[in-house]
Amino acid sequence: MMRFVLAALFTSLLLPLSASAQSEELDAAIDAYRAEDYSHVDVIARYAEDGAPQAIALLGQAYLYGYGLEQDQPLGVALLEQAAGLGERSSTIHLGRVFEFGLEGIPANPETAAKWYVMAARAGDTQSAPAALRRLSRDIVIAAGGTAWANDRETSADNKDAAPSRSVAQETISPASALLGTANVPVPLAMKDGSSFPILADTRLNRIGDASASCVAVLRPEIERQKLAMEDLMKLDGFGASVTTGSRHTELAESDQRVASMTQALSASEAVLNDPRRNGGLGADEVRTALLVHTEALEKRPNSAPAASLCASRIIPLIGESAAWPQP
Repeated sequence: MMRFVLAALFTSLLLPLSASAQSEELDAAIDAYRAEDYSHVDVIARYAEDGAPQAIALLGQAYLYGYGLEQDQPLGVALLEQAAGLGERSSTIHLGRVFEFGLEGIPANPETAAKWYVMAARAGDTQSAPAALRRLSRDIVIAAGGTAWANDRETSADNKDAAPSRSVAQETISPASALLGTANVPVPLAMKDGSSFPILADTRLNRIGDASASCVAVLRPEIERQKLAMEDLMKLDGFGASVTTGSRHTELAESDQRVASMTQALSASEAVLNDPRRNGGLGADEVRTALLVHTEALEKRPNSAPAASLCASRIIPLIGESAAWPQP
């Protein structure tokens, strides 16, 4: 048994079999295994040798826990890793749990657990892996590639022809939530004049970084909306280069001024985020992840966001005031 399993580990013939190629014999053996009847583990081993990912995964569990076989934890882990490499996603989650919680003979290793959970998330798991990532340290998740996963998911969502239904979105945990969370409304920042400046999320950015990220999330779409409105106004019949007075000209001039103020505030906010000396020491990938959190928070609870007009008029003074804030 051990000899042919080890041989199977190192062959290049382990290609995933289609579901139709799995015989009733294997299906029956899998059903028995799941019912804690391990008398057919030899059937699972035979299909594992032929390269069936699900069989390899179950054989890995059998060796890991000694189910119907003499326990061999290193071989069990190796088989689960092999199945995960073949795209058997449950093996990836299983490995994450093994290293998150540890087993007798296998100490807990959160860094390794995060690696497997991120791999599962990147392979499409939208439930178990994101929920597990929320249990781990943010730094560990990011170091394991969590930022790249969040960014990939965001890019994928941007490129979809149609957004998922609201019911589907509510059932899944987003990448940004898994990394940093967006459930709670943070305490607003206090300005020198006694007024409050709301922020959307409390991330690994410092306080002025989060204020800047909130304004970036609010201002980018609002500036685009204002620009489109100005274009529509200019297309109206009767509005041409010769018109210098009247309500349309005034409205256009006011819109242009609003866009200019918001653009200036956006540039100031982006400057803070792009400078690790001012944003709390974060690099570009971590900043992008924090921005995803603020964007998601804006979508979920827009009433907690700073208004675009507030960002346009107050974020630059707030950035100036932050220079005197005590450093954490």
